[in-house]
Amino acid sequence: MPVSIVLDPETINDPKRIAPFDTGALSDGLFDRHLHPGMSREDFLLETSMDMPARLVKKFFESNRGYFYGSPAIIEIPTTEFEAVSYHNLIKDSSSAPYDDRASAIEIQTECPIDLTKENVILVVLPGTFLDKYRDVISDDWQADVRTYPSHRFKPNEFISVIYQSIEDFYREKRYL
Repeated sequence: MPVSIVLDPETINDPKRIAPFDTGALSDGLFDRHLHPGMSREDFLLETSMDMPARLVKKFFESNRGYFYGSPAIIEIPTTEFEAVSYHNLIKDSSSAPYDDRASAIEIQTECPIDLTKENVILVVLPGTFLDKYRDVISDDWQADVRTYPSHRFKPNEFISVIYQSIEDFYREKRYL
């Protein structure tokens, strides 16, 4: 059963790498139809400043809302900006593809583990059956908001839309969207 832990991005410091998408999917060749064969992960790595995700969102999606809903902006990119053109083609592709929404999920890699604390955990979405076991940690230790979803006999990936809806509701309440 999937669990989603949403972190406050303000509490993430000193990233080692920031990429505009899931680098594992890139390594597995899932984005190949949008890239030149000579392109590698390193061609897409962004500056490791924590303002970079917001800058990427503004440039390619115009807003947090556009990013969350996977609605890329209509922008002009010089054809000589090969990586930017490839990325834009990837995020605006609405055809059937071998990848999921992580094609536009900004990936932040750190060298150190991130401790889950009340300073950085802002939301936990989990099956209702898990809540009794983890209520003290989520409510008392992390002081995070919690959303649950019912446990049915579905495949784990069939709960993703319910998790997204819970996160969307939370973001709307907090006026992040």
